[in-house]
Amino acid sequence: MKPSRIDPAEIDLRPETPADADAVARIVREHLSEALAGLPPEMRDGPLLDIQVRGREAGLTAFPDLFRRVAVVGGQVAGLLLLDPRPETLHVVEIAVAGVWRRRGLASALLARVVDEARATGRPATASIFPGNAASLALFGAVGFQLETSPDAAQVRARIG
Repeated sequence: MKPSRIDPAEIDLRPETPADADAVARIVREHLSEALAGLPPEMRDGPLLDIQVRGREAGLTAFPDLFRRVAVVGGQVAGLLLLDPRPETLHVVEIAVAGVWRRRGLASALLARVVDEARATGRPATASIFPGNAASLALFGAVGFQLETSPDAAQVRARIG
């Protein structure tokens, strides 16, 4: 049975608080574990995953003004959205949805809100996506982002507005 779509009006997108830490950590670990899916579970979910989590946090220090937001549906943290509010663009650093909430329109609704916020401030919305991340490329494309690939770039540039 296909899970029901989430009504965008039911999504509370708010700043992340310390009370959200456990839920966000679960989503991050689940998301990173899936990125290691080709490895055996004992490798994927052990010390290698811990290294990936620490590496992610270290990488986020490149964004000192990062907006950390959580998507709450039915009282549960269902996803997270990290934005870099640059003066010239609103850059999506990361979007992740908990497994039980996937394929229900949550990520699309979150990106639509990013686009609305970017337009309200008169700037485009952007993201950088790894070429092998077919799900993210499809998601951003479906929301209306233009996907630009240059031969010497390590990532696909997504832009709308």
